[in-house]
Amino acid sequence: GRAPPPAWTRSASQHLDVETSGLPAQTPAAPGAEGAADRRAGSGEGTATSMQGAAASPALPPAVESELRDVLGYSGTADALVDEGLLPSNVCTPESAAHLNRIGAGLFAMHQYDVALIMFTHAQSMESMLSGGSIPGKPMTLTNIGGVYTTLGRYDEAMATYTTALRLAETDEERTYTNHNLAALKVKMGQLEDALDLMMNVLRVRIQQHGEEHERVAEERSGIGMVLNSLGRPSEALPYLRDALRQQRLLLPPRSEALGVTCNNLALSLAALASRQDSPESRGEAMACFAEARDIFEDAGRVLRRAEVLHNMAGVHRDAGELGDAIGLLREALAAREERLEPDHPEVAASLVGLGEALCEQSSFDEASRLLERALRIRRKTLPEEHARVVSVKNALRTALEALQREVQQRASSVEVL
Repeated sequence: GRAPPPAWTRSASQHLDVETSGLPAQTPAAPGAEGAADRRAGSGEGTATSMQGAAASPALPPAVESELRDVLGYSGTADALVDEGLLPSNVCTPESAAHLNRIGAGLFAMHQYDVALIMFTHAQSMESMLSGGSIPGKPMTLTNIGGVYTTLGRYDEAMATYTTALRLAETDEERTYTNHNLAALKVKMGQLEDALDLMMNVLRVRIQQHGEEHERVAEERSGIGMVLNSLGRPSEALPYLRDALRQQRLLLPPRSEALGVTCNNLALSLAALASRQDSPESRGEAMACFAEARDIFEDAGRVLRRAEVLHNMAGVHRDAGELGDAIGLLREALAAREERLEPDHPEVAASLVGLGEALCEQSSFDEASRLLERALRIRRKTLPEEHARVVSVKNALRTALEALQREVQQRASSVEVL
């Protein structure tokens, strides 16, 4: 069965960050080199539930229902909360909208993205009503909605929502918050240079706001390092990531999830350099960083984050020719993603490609071709045919099918000879 989500806790902030400094995003790869990209792919957290179409009313955690009653005076059921489309008008206040954002952020942290989206959408409706319909909602709330869309793989809706949020933004904080999350979306869409430009601008604003030594500044540095990794520039990424890790070890609790994110990103830089320079020392440091990230996410109940680290560790094993270890980790990562995500989620496709290519290296062409065919179907749903990620999967699939055909012909020839 599915592992239980973390216990409900009230969120201290109404702002929901899609972690731009999150695990490494897929980067376009040259034909035949998908392993250098997808096997180091990563994502934000996701869920198997989509808000598209007519969905059954989700169950609210008891603590959330209690909080809605106590703070907002809402006495209806979860069904009514969904079906009414808006909380009762007597609780339509700025404070209620802010509180719904906080509840949504807490639900997001619990991986209950469908219900989080409902909360954010109610907050948006309240803000629109309070403005007399002059705005569709406040920029921060719209950005929270965009964050859920991003996590669910609904990238076009996320982009439209962020665009509206930026059009309405009036303060540096609103613009910075939205650009931070817009950069995360562009990473997932493979628009890495655009993402890097946004992150650099956000970093400059964060330093102006907070100074050099601040956890937000460290978070942006980690995100920049992640994108540089994805662009194939690990030497440039390394100083950003080492500085981010130094700051976070000083400023954050020792098992902070942000620390796990940076450990993962740093491990990716070290692994890439170890491969290029044939450095056992860098490989050892990379695996130690991966292990720390894995343990942090496991302790925090972040199943998908842990899966991403396993996915990345598999890449190091593949580079070392340790295919058995790599395939075991890739299967575990894929299983976690398939349990928590929609079957056609982009991150499931990333795992399918990584495992498919590893199986090709093991000459398991039948299973590899089936996995790559499924990955191609998923990617074609969200990406144009000429996109590098689609092209690379097509090339990998063609190679697997050609090898499988040769294998079948060889077996047939053997039978004829006998």
